[in-house]
Amino acid sequence: MRNNFIFGIAALSVFSLNASAQTARKPIFVSPEQLDLEAILPNPPADNSPQGNAELAEVRRLQESRGAAEIAHVKADDEEEDIFIFKDVLGARFTPDALPLTALLSTHIHSDEGVISGPAKKVFQKLRPFNFDSSIKPVCKTNANVADYGYPSGHATTGYLEALVLILMVPEKRDAILARADDYAHSRVVCAVHYPSDVAASKSVAYAAIGIMMNQPQFQKELQDARAETRRMLGLAATRPSRAAQYLTQAELDPSRLLPPPPKDGSAAQQREMAEVRHLVQTRTAQQFAQAKWDAAHEDPSAFAAAIGPEFDLVKLPATGKLLAAVMNDQAVAAGAAKEYFHRKFPVAAADPQPAAFADWSCDAVSRKPGERPLRSYPSGHTTMGYTLAIVLANLLPEKAQAIMARATEYGYSREVCGDHYHSDVEAGHALGSAIGIRLLENPALKPQVEAARSELRAAHLTN
Repeated sequence: MRNNFIFGIAALSVFSLNASAQTARKPIFVSPEQLDLEAILPNPPADNSPQGNAELAEVRRLQESRGAAEIAHVKADDEEEDIFIFKDVLGARFTPDALPLTALLSTHIHSDEGVISGPAKKVFQKLRPFNFDSSIKPVCKTNANVADYGYPSGHATTGYLEALVLILMVPEKRDAILARADDYAHSRVVCAVHYPSDVAASKSVAYAAIGIMMNQPQFQKELQDARAETRRMLGLAATRPSRAAQYLTQAELDPSRLLPPPPKDGSAAQQREMAEVRHLVQTRTAQQFAQAKWDAAHEDPSAFAAAIGPEFDLVKLPATGKLLAAVMNDQAVAAGAAKEYFHRKFPVAAADPQPAAFADWSCDAVSRKPGERPLRSYPSGHTTMGYTLAIVLANLLPEKAQAIMARATEYGYSREVCGDHYHSDVEAGHALGSAIGIRLLENPALKPQVEAARSELRAAHLTN
């Protein structure tokens, strides 16, 4: 146990008295049973440990340097725990009165934050800075109860969760929303009610929770309604509802378990990769670039038609088409989740200096300035799709497996030829796509579709 038995019993007694005075929250989109934070989160820094002392020193530094304007800002953040903390990003009309459906979704998200982070606070029992050191003077509201623990931060968890949901509604504002979420979380440290590790843990909680929420029907319905309402208010075009996996679980799609992080911007590894991108963009042949552009425009099973043969016509192979549509859906969810999790700049956006002919660093049909490109480089989505389909198709057509896998490799390399991706983005797409393809083939619920496609392909004389 992290604390001695007597302290734990005392804390539990105080919690029980508090709980009896209020109605317990019920999970709406995600429950503590679905999100085991004790397993997900690292232990917080121990009091009086080197890291613990460093974090306490950081709280003291912020306490000494905060001015009147900053205090007013963090106090305002302390008072508001909902999606409308992002009014600074979306404008003065972004209010609960103007957006009742968005407000309802936000209320449910905040409620679930308490459901999932409350038990974690009791498990880790990390004292807040002012409860550990009397020289710390918070400027935000506090609870006299010493068992009001700080790890993870509830406010910060709410802020990051609301941010991730708002990005699903208004992806055009992704970077500004995430920056405001970071600012909101930092306010808790400036307030002197949390340590930096408390808010860092909250970010991990939010990313884990959003993945579970995405597969919850009520969340999808409320998200769809709130998205339409908010985009109408902002004068933005409607967007397609977010995809949900049909066969794979959230644990099977968890990017933190499937992929290592990419090289950080400015690291030696990233600089080497950037040099490789520049070299390939400068030395590629016209034929290579033409093939890469064709591959970029064909993010679907038709990319494998040349490797399989002219008989591979999904219009005439409905069972195979149905299976591959399911495969395409779940791999897209996996790739999207990984891109959001790792949040990596595309090479052209990370280049310093940025190339004048930035259109040469992409095969996209519509050229975008480097600053307009989202942070979604890692892993390569095209490559993830290519290897997922290749694994499934090679299983269905073993006689053509070698040609199919070779085509997947060529298809992934096209992303490097385009200049759209680093080599590590493509390697990650290879790893993720292979893992998703294997898991889909092993999925019991998908087995009937796999066998139906296999029978259909035999009947079409595409395999024995």
